Amino acid sequence: MHTLTSTTPFRGAPRRRQWLLGALGGWAGLAWGAPEAAPIPTEPAMVGTSLTVRRVLDANARAVYLDASVQAIVFTADKQASAWVHPVLAEWGAAALVQHRVIALADISAMPALITRMFALPKLRELPFSLGLVQDAAEAADLPRQTGQATLIQLKALEVTDIRFLPDAAALRAALQALP
Repeated sequence: MHTLTSTTPFRGAPRRRQWLLGALGGWAGLAWGAPEAAPIPTEPAMVGTSLTVRRVLDANARAVYLDASVQAIVFTADKQASAWVHPVLAEWGAAALVQHRVIALADISAMPALITRMFALPKLRELPFSLGLVQDAAEAADLPRQTGQATLIQLKALEVTDIRFLPDAAALRAALQALP
């Protein structure tokens, strides 16, 4: 039997250290009054409902925030839509996205981790705009989607004011140009 004072390596030590550090971080957050994130609904949002605040990372590990300042989300949930959405957003430009308070999100949760790491992330790092990557399907469960289409969700203080499913690049360009 191994004990913590033994000189024999303890097999569970790294895992227990990770748990301990995570627990300490959680307790520290409670002690300092860190806000607890609201759960994300499991049903797709509709006009009139509100989205919850969340943070996802882009391919360069920079935070992309969905908060009250965001006025629109361009969301893709499959490779087919991403193939034509990313070039349109690159053409529109990062400055225009910021100016119009638009964030781009892509649900990559169905992609195998090895493929994500070896192929997708290196390609996504080259994008000239920040693309929030949803790696856990629960983080985007409330974002409406249709296969092969981009979803444009317009917001006012996190309340959904409009949802459009865009079938192609021309529709996305027109929708972006119409944003306030």
